[in-house]
Amino acid sequence: MKTKRNTLFTLCIGAIYALTLICFSLSLGMEYYKGPTRSQERWAALTRSISDVARTHESTAPEFTDTLLASIGNTAEIAALQISQDGQALLSYPADTTHNPATRSMLVRSYSTIITTEQNAPLTLTAVLYLLKPASIFYRGRIAFFIILLATIACGVYLVYLHVELQIPLEDFSKEAEIEPSDPEDAQHTAPQEHTPDHADKKNADVLQTEEKAQSDPLPPNGNTAPDVQHKEPAGQKTESGPAQAEGARKQGLSSTETTDSPNSEPDAQSTSEQGLFSPVTGFGWSTYMLPRLDSELVRAASREENLALLTMRFIGLEKTGKAARHVYRYISETFGFNDLVFEYNDDGCSVIIQNVDTDEAIKKAQELYAGITGILKAKETSATVAMGISNRSLRLISGNRLALESEQALLHALEDEESPIVAFRVNPEKYRTYLSAAENREIAD
Repeated sequence: MKTKRNTLFTLCIGAIYALTLICFSLSLGMEYYKGPTRSQERWAALTRSISDVARTHESTAPEFTDTLLASIGNTAEIAALQISQDGQALLSYPADTTHNPATRSMLVRSYSTIITTEQNAPLTLTAVLYLLKPASIFYRGRIAFFIILLATIACGVYLVYLHVELQIPLEDFSKEAEIEPSDPEDAQHTAPQEHTPDHADKKNADVLQTEEKAQSDPLPPNGNTAPDVQHKEPAGQKTESGPAQAEGARKQGLSSTETTDSPNSEPDAQSTSEQGLFSPVTGFGWSTYMLPRLDSELVRAASREENLALLTMRFIGLEKTGKAARHVYRYISETFGFNDLVFEYNDDGCSVIIQNVDTDEAIKKAQELYAGITGILKAKETSATVAMGISNRSLRLISGNRLALESEQALLHALEDEESPIVAFRVNPEKYRTYLSAAENREIAD
């Protein structure tokens, strides 16, 4: 909802800017288009009035100049005007018309004629009239300026409103910007070590054995052989990675019940039909619907050769039915915009299917989401924390169960490391292809 509101506001402001510029340009264009006709009419009226003055007054009379100036009238359309007799200027506007730059512009037109009377010698009348008056440009430009200024002020007020609504301190964003990928070996050892080819082969063999234990399907699992866990690890801390650890975490309590909250469980048709598609507390889909929807989204992504990410998060110490939790749930729904892609996870978390994003893009979205959630938790003065784990299809043919297992493994690392609340499960394509080849060879041999 908030994304749609921001998009609508942006479109409105952009439309105001565009319409203002279009109206400004069109109004000046129409006046310039009518300029020749208007200047000819002004020239005819000017010639008649000066001829009347010349017939009724002697050019040498004192009142001739005053009457002549009164007959000219408004000078807004006149760029230059000169009346001369026998080569002597009787009236000149401006005083020096020879160096007036306005007389050489494309926005003016020049006229000249000789006025003859019975009483006076012939008068030479020369005028330069505007096709587009400077006053018109000024007044229309002033109106356009004030409209654009008001729209710009509205943008500033809206940005302030969004900042106050989210109440996200700026230091939260700067802190999240420091979360960068690190080598998986740094997360497993307290000091850098050099690895020989024999050591790498042994490690890959151990991981292959772990992969076989993690999958009950006799076919080769659609995972990778040696995942890279992306997070920031303090020096001196030792952690373990691998699907076996995530499997152990499942047994220890990451899933509240085996039949309802685990991603591996199948939906109960009777219970979900009675409860509806979404939880009345969180507004998210039930956890039992997550795996079937994830499988269908993976099929769709594979048919379009797109990526897909699964974000799993937990809110530690947050009361599920509390006021702060309701604000967090609403913020998550507004951020992603599609409730049918957000599902409950255990009793204190949720899972989000993010379409068409790679691992780096998913991390950026998770950082923005983390900043918003922590801002809400601080505003509500609660000590609750949030941890996030990310897994990505990475253009693999992978099952929903496998992708969920990788996301849970990343979440486990995030829960163990307070310095890195966001952890991404990064795939090593070379090891993944090597594993698939080895698995196919084993199947042929069997």
